[in-house]
Amino acid sequence: MRVFVDSGSFVNVIFQEALDQMNLKDYQLEPVETALFGFAGHTVHLEGEIVLPLTIGYGDLRKFLMATFTVVNAPSSYNVISGRPTMNVFKVVASIYHQKIK
Repeated sequence: MRVFVDSGSFVNVIFQEALDQMNLKDYQLEPVETALFGFAGHTVHLEGEIVLPLTIGYGDLRKFLMATFTVVNAPSSYNVISGRPTMNVFKVVASIYHQKIK
């Protein structure tokens, strides 16, 4: 799974193609009434929101939570964009210099 960590994103995004590949049976998307604006300022149509389990880390350093993702039906080289909501809950510190998160 390819995840882009974006400290400027105010939502967590999962792309429809990735969601389809997860083979979730009978999932229900919650409707969303807000718009999402892309980097170039264009409006992106949202399919809805879904709550999914999310695990970060390995072994004893692993942390688990349920995260809300906004579903977008658009092409992307990533499966997920992890935004500020996840970064805050996991207490992530991002290093641009090292291209790592802790």
